[in-house]
Amino acid sequence: MTGKFKIPFDGDVHQEILEKLLHMFSSSRNRMSSRHEKWKKAEDLYRAYLPETEASSKKQRAREQGSASQFSEVILPYSYALALTSHTYATSVFLGRDPVWQFRGRHGETEQSTQCLEALIAYNQDIGDMATNEFIWLLDAIKYGCGVVGSDYAKEYQIFSEYVPIAPTLGGIDLGADPKWELVEERVEGYCGNRLTNVRPYDWYPDPGVPLVNFQDGEFCGHTMMMGLERLRSMKNEWDLFNLDQLEGGMGVGGNNMAPSTAGSRDNMLAAEKVWDPKDLKGGKVGIFRVVVNVVPEAWKLPGKYYQKWEFLVANNSVIIKASPLGLRHCKFPYDAIAWETDGYDSSTRGMMEVTKPLNDVINWLYNTHMFSVRRSLNGNLIIDPDRINVKDLIDGGPGRIVRMRPGTGYGTDVRSAVAELMNVDPTRGHLSDTQFTEGLMQQITGSNDSLMGSLGRGRKTATEVRTAAAQGANRMKTFCDFASALGWSRLSRKMVANLQQFYDQEKMFRIAGDLMQGTKFVNVDKTMITGEFDYVPVDGTLPVDRFAQATLWKEIFSVIGKNPQIAQQYDISRIFGHMASLAGLKNITQFRITPDEAAMQQAQAGNLVPAGQAMGGEGGGGYPGTSPTAAIASMVNGAGGAPQ
Repeated sequence: MTGKFKIPFDGDVHQEILEKLLHMFSSSRNRMSSRHEKWKKAEDLYRAYLPETEASSKKQRAREQGSASQFSEVILPYSYALALTSHTYATSVFLGRDPVWQFRGRHGETEQSTQCLEALIAYNQDIGDMATNEFIWLLDAIKYGCGVVGSDYAKEYQIFSEYVPIAPTLGGIDLGADPKWELVEERVEGYCGNRLTNVRPYDWYPDPGVPLVNFQDGEFCGHTMMMGLERLRSMKNEWDLFNLDQLEGGMGVGGNNMAPSTAGSRDNMLAAEKVWDPKDLKGGKVGIFRVVVNVVPEAWKLPGKYYQKWEFLVANNSVIIKASPLGLRHCKFPYDAIAWETDGYDSSTRGMMEVTKPLNDVINWLYNTHMFSVRRSLNGNLIIDPDRINVKDLIDGGPGRIVRMRPGTGYGTDVRSAVAELMNVDPTRGHLSDTQFTEGLMQQITGSNDSLMGSLGRGRKTATEVRTAAAQGANRMKTFCDFASALGWSRLSRKMVANLQQFYDQEKMFRIAGDLMQGTKFVNVDKTMITGEFDYVPVDGTLPVDRFAQATLWKEIFSVIGKNPQIAQQYDISRIFGHMASLAGLKNITQFRITPDEAAMQQAQAGNLVPAGQAMGGEGGGGYPGTSPTAAIASMVNGAGGAPQ
């Protein structure tokens, strides 16, 4: 797979293409960087971070020295609580299903093919560790307003090596000498399937000329990352890399080395305009700009004549180390984005932290001013006569203190006339109630009410009030989930299906996804079993934590069906019961299923099974006198307590 196409570093084509790619990078960075300061403030608020000032540093040093009169401001992370509530709801909706990725045939595909596809993608979900990426994907959308995930098909290999003893031989005969230890290396096939990668919004560079919801219609899309030079060299053949010799010590030859940094601590990662750290570059780190571009190859002096997608890797913004057709049959950018706000025209939307920050600042001010006023009132405001009172004794704190009168001027005088306390009026007494009012506004804006946060709120509430409040909040959350499902999850599912149909070349047994599988628990999947067109079954966005109420409703339906034989004949009662158990949270209900009738008959004929009545006491213990063995066995299999009807 090597040697398909190369761009010599010292040629004119390299310089022309590099300039075009850097121009795309700069145009996108100029647009996306306008959001960086907002994202940084959102992260600070999410972490309840208060920038340290000179005044706060002095107070901190005073407290460390034992002064109890210093008070620091406090950040109340209420926006953080609302964000986690929304994130918990979203993850429960998307990841609470089993399987997580559910499909249906579009053009008459068989149920067996759908089952095979779901089983294969469930394997990707578990072994490919996709759940972690999905959690972060949803959190980024809530925190920043934009969550981005990259998708590729991975066919991974690992090198296993160990020292093994090799006995010296001559002509195949063991010489009996001490063995020699040799290093044996083995290339072992690892995970094969879809692989997701989270992309920080700081590092994502879509075409600024199209809105976020239509970024797939742009001319280009890419992201930046840091990689080790040794890893690039090891993947040279598999990734069709070239010009790696120009990256001596991690430094590109010529060009500029400006790019957003993704290395170091969180604070360093926020520096979107940071120069690549020379220490990292000399240590073998390389800054990579991966970009997928829609091009007419002939216009770029590349092979090909039709409008198509090409993938480029630019190292340190100065050396092109890869240029090849994207090679994915879904013909889309390998990125998917979701947004917190429903907006169809902006290249980036606001997140929950940005929307709630002004009100969270109000809560912080109300709380801190009230605490400052309380602390001031505890210290007391005194008017004293310094000629009659020893001021030092009065200032020194501590319980049971003694304040001495000055000799001459103070002795023998009325102490009460030397010290007087000013009237203390707390103007911030109503701040806590104002804080509660502000919290209510934030809940109304975000839809994260007390019921969704796991709190019944203040005061007594009826069950109807609690259910109504939870339903209203769920409707607000439902909009975000529905939008994320249509914008991101559905589009990502089509990419993953296309990747499997293109690259999956194995034949393995996979566990059938879902709790309600009938019959066999495994299915054999090969490439022919997943052909066709499949659609992602979107989430309905309803409140998943209310499954117990759903199970109660199904229980009532089950009772009605059991009393009406005509309805019972039209539905699978056992599967309804299994669905009720699944809603109630029972995951292992299938292990209690009874043996099929024919197998039970065989076991009974072999003497391994007897009717329940005979097992309890034979003819005198509640058996089935006068009934045939077949009827008795059928009664036992069907679970009847008496004679069969």
